[in-house]
Amino acid sequence: SRRISDSIAAGLEYPHPVISIVIGGLGSGGGMATTPMGDHVAMLEGSMAFVAEPVSAASILYNKASPDPEEVESTINTMRATAQDQLDLKLIDAVIPVPTGGAEVNPLQSVENLRDHIAQVAHTLLGQSNWRRLRRRDFRIENLRGFQLKGVGSETTQDNSAEAGII
Repeated sequence: SRRISDSIAAGLEYPHPVISIVIGGLGSGGGMATTPMGDHVAMLEGSMAFVAEPVSAASILYNKASPDPEEVESTINTMRATAQDQLDLKLIDAVIPVPTGGAEVNPLQSVENLRDHIAQVAHTLLGQSNWRRLRRRDFRIENLRGFQLKGVGSETTQDNSAEAGII
């Protein structure tokens, strides 16, 4: 946990634009801890983000070493781990579309979509001052949660909404 904390602190102070892209699965403490500190976080459509891998999470929830496929599916459906779920929870900034059938069906189109997204975001970020980018990173980490906690942060979120604007 100390190394994850040190990594986050170093990332928050890094003076250059940081774009984080999830292209498959984002899991475990390290990935979940270091990815959100970027200036822009996006996921390919069809990607997932979770703290515990779905089978492990189902194992914990159902108190079984080998949960049934239905239990794993139910767990996945309640984790809110899809790229769209993460966007709805305001944990990421964008979902990058992939061709019908997934990235493996037309990898060249997927790469083009990814390239275009990165180019657009990089152009925006490079136009911002270092101070603005670093301040937005701080705000992102300070307010990183998938839901509003009762009585916590409601004033801060409203007061700093312009700083937290999605790119």
